[in-house]
Amino acid sequence: MDRLIVRADASTEIGTGHVMRCLALAQRWQDAGGQVTFVMGSISPALQLRLEAEGMSIIHLPPCRLEEDDARQTAE
Repeated sequence: MDRLIVRADASTEIGTGHVMRCLALAQRWQDAGGQVTFVMGSISPALQLRLEAEGMSIIHLPPCRLEEDDARQTAE
């Protein structure tokens, strides 16, 4: 099975629910034999520990202001 790339951000203020919903989908992907990588511009320390405990790899993106830059960095 292929690798699933999940692009999501979460800080202590916003985005945690979105990342947790993505995690549920990622767990199903892993259960089916796939590998998962989260690509994130921001993540809380607690969420990072949770994703790592679930066997997810994480790529950290540098902060960017433009959507085009974010899309380019994610694609790279």
